[in-house]
Amino acid sequence: MPDWLDRVRKRPSAKAEGKKREDFIVTIDRSDDNTAFVKVRCQLPPRYFTDYLVAMKLKDGWKIVSKSYRYDLRE
Repeated sequence: MPDWLDRVRKRPSAKAEGKKREDFIVTIDRSDDNTAFVKVRCQLPPRYFTDYLVAMKLKDGWKIVSKSYRYDLRE
C-alpha cells in the first residue's frame, strides 16, 4: 500500500497531461443515516474505472471504508 500511494502522489494529473476527465457519481444507496454504498465512474485515460465504495459516517465525518473496482482499457 505505501508504494502504491507513493506512485499515485507522484504521477502527473490528467489535466497536466491534457487528458479529459468526466467523472461522476452513478448511484448513492444509503442503508441508514450512517452507511452508504456508492458507485462512481472515473477515468485515468486509457483506463476507465467503475468504483464500488462502502462509506460510513464516523465521528469525524463520512469515510470510505471499502473499495472494489474494475476498469476497461480504451484508446
